Amino acid sequence: MRDTIRIIISLSFLISGSVNALSYTSLDSCLASAVDCKNETRQLLKNTAAGSRDWYMLMYYNLSARWDLDNLSLTRQELSGYADMTDAPDVFKIVVYTIYAKKLLSIGETEQGTEYAHLARDLIMRSAEYAPDPRRLAELIILHNYLKDYDAASELADWAVRRTENIRNPDAKAPLHMAIAHVAFFIKDYDKALQFYGYVAEAHEHKNEPLQLSNAYSSLGVVYLHKEEYKQARYYLRLAGHALDQALGTYETGDKTYIRLRLAELDFLEDKKEAAIAALAKIDPGKVHKHHMPLYRKLQTQAGQSPPPMEMR
Repeated sequence: MRDTIRIIISLSFLISGSVNALSYTSLDSCLASAVDCKNETRQLLKNTAAGSRDWYMLMYYNLSARWDLDNLSLTRQELSGYADMTDAPDVFKIVVYTIYAKKLLSIGETEQGTEYAHLARDLIMRSAEYAPDPRRLAELIILHNYLKDYDAASELADWAVRRTENIRNPDAKAPLHMAIAHVAFFIKDYDKALQFYGYVAEAHEHKNEPLQLSNAYSSLGVVYLHKEEYKQARYYLRLAGHALDQALGTYETGDKTYIRLRLAELDFLEDKKEAAIAALAKIDPGKVHKHHMPLYRKLQTQAGQSPPPMEMR
């Protein structure tokens, strides 16, 4: 499967030969060893003519690895230069437009960031000569979800399902399936969200990856909570907690705290107020992530306690 993806990407760039020395067969394999991938491509680029087909291929991996490691190392000026390369292959433009959009949004340039997100989406959807990389599709779906452009995110998600149906490797599609599930959840298509979160869980169960499993399980639990199917919600939230304990042992994280908050929420919903209050008493407010603070404050109020000040975390 990875060789197939490598061939597809290589054909998109019409690679001539020197890139065959590259150790990585897919974007996933590059990002799995991002430091080594960045260093290897940087060395190969020194002996590769800028603007050549090999150069575009190497830069495709190099930029992806650098963004994954430390997006601050990529300046607006550098990315702007790559985005202006109008004769570049579509595969290269898509990764540049996506990363440039993220960079612009991260520094508050929302209008131009949105423009480049749309350019990347439009380009990937009309590029029929190659199968898009599932990870790249996932990034674009998440980006449009972040922009609250749910119609565009949903359209791209449906298109992505059709275009990647021949990719049989569930691991390769796990990031894409997670992104599709997130969009479905935001537009309240809970059955679709359950379907795709389920695909993600199956992929990580197969590889025995407890951290990723905990994320998939907790997402399934929250969807069931919104569907008011509390027995299933509790089942998956507990599975998420067990997976985190397997991965991290006794080390406390915001993710563990979030799962406890959701379980306490279930206690309130099932009229188990004493259990909910007891569970809340064990939660350290300092471990509550700022994005989960509204939920914590709501539960504290339901428990008849004074919620912490808004500025915490």
